[in-house]
Amino acid sequence: MSALTNFTVENVSRETLSRVDQWLEQKSAHFELYKELLLWWNQKVNLVSRELTSKELGLHIKHCLILAAYVELLNENLWVDTGTGGGLPGIPFSIVFPTRELVLNDIVEKKGVALKDMIRKLELENTRVEIRDIATVSLDKPFSVMTKHAFKTADLLMRLSGKPWKHLVFLKGADYIDELSTVDTSQYHIKVLSLESTQPEVFFKGKYLLHLCRID
Repeated sequence: MSALTNFTVENVSRETLSRVDQWLEQKSAHFELYKELLLWWNQKVNLVSRELTSKELGLHIKHCLILAAYVELLNENLWVDTGTGGGLPGIPFSIVFPTRELVLNDIVEKKGVALKDMIRKLELENTRVEIRDIATVSLDKPFSVMTKHAFKTADLLMRLSGKPWKHLVFLKGADYIDELSTVDTSQYHIKVLSLESTQPEVFFKGKYLLHLCRID
């Protein structure tokens, strides 16, 4: 594997954080409804931690909106949120980008039932659900991928082998560096953003955004 020398760690930009704050204000009713639906379904299906509170879920949504603000300028129309669980980061992304196409992907059938109900009640017409291994999801045009702590980097790259993906954006912990040591990084443009230095909440300590872009 190649040495990890082709990227540096940056802080999230002020513009990105400003965009997040704007969305939290403009779409507050949507996010409140999403929190209600997710917490209700979580009592029936294990989507997120059973002990998760509405306030804590708000931090998860903010976390996902940082990803959404970062990828906004990529101008990619089709995104897949794989290992989505209860719809994170995909549903917040879908709320703020109603014209972009989104696929929520997981392998657990019960989660699919919850996701479809939340999509319907949130009126997210741009979003659909695929309950299967990402390796078997068939897409007929180039797409990009987002995921929140669901996969090790090398594992997801293996599952996406042969597919026409363009960008792969992870929400990661500090162990991202160990994961990259098992990847041939010479095949990708890599960018890493640190979230902890720009966010006051303890929740963001040790959290990063990892972006891999394929080199054609």
